Amino acid sequence: MSKTISVSQITWKKLKDLIKEEKARDFDHLINILLERAQQVQKSMFGVDANLKIKFTQEEHEEITRDSHGM
Repeated sequence: MSKTISVSQITWKKLKDLIKEEKARDFDHLINILLERAQQVQKSMFGVDANLKIKFTQEEHEEITRDSHGM
């Protein structure tokens, strides 16, 4: 079932431009791409391990660091 959301003209234009840049099929696909990216931990959070090819969600990162700090 589809849902409708309201955005400003400026936001709509930015999303329309991003569809091309991200090679998204439609707005739904684009929003999912952006949401997945937002849930990933930033590379800068890994310090000396920043060049590893491992990707964690924010939740996974918090769990790992909580475990390593004995919290």
